Amino acid sequence: MKLIEVKERTPLLIEQLTKVWESSVKATHLFLSGCEIEKIKKFVPQALKGIDCLIVAESESKGPVAFMGVEEQTLEMLFIASEARGKGLGKKLYLILMEILRLQGIRTVYGGVTVPNVKSERLHLSLGFKPLGTYHHTGYKCGKWYDVTWFEKALAPYSSNPEPI
Repeated sequence: MKLIEVKERTPLLIEQLTKVWESSVKATHLFLSGCEIEKIKKFVPQALKGIDCLIVAESESKGPVAFMGVEEQTLEMLFIASEARGKGLGKKLYLILMEILRLQGIRTVYGGVTVPNVKSERLHLSLGFKPLGTYHHTGYKCGKWYDVTWFEKALAPYSSNPEPI
């Protein structure tokens, strides 16, 4: 398995990552119907083309199996194909992001999860995130309102006299 920061978003790569997205969403976003997934899927290529930093995990035999998108120090997307789930890949990607943020001087990281998404909630808890609270009826997808649960994790101590970033 290798991780690559992708600058050139070719049509083939966008197609492959959209399949990863769909596989991941079907395995984790149990609150979405098949019809809703198809509606949202139409926007995935645009999101993949527009995200500032795109990191792709590639299997030697299967091509892309996961990806993470980061925009302005915020994890915007993390999706893992169903066949690659349960192997620590999500944790590995998240740990890389947190180390980058720590090196940039970020002290606390936050994660928002559209719920119910038990697998994402478990991932955050396994990485040491603590639940902060839930924003009710804050996410709107396909004609339905969803709650978003927020998590936080300290990356570094706070000093009483911080240097400017």
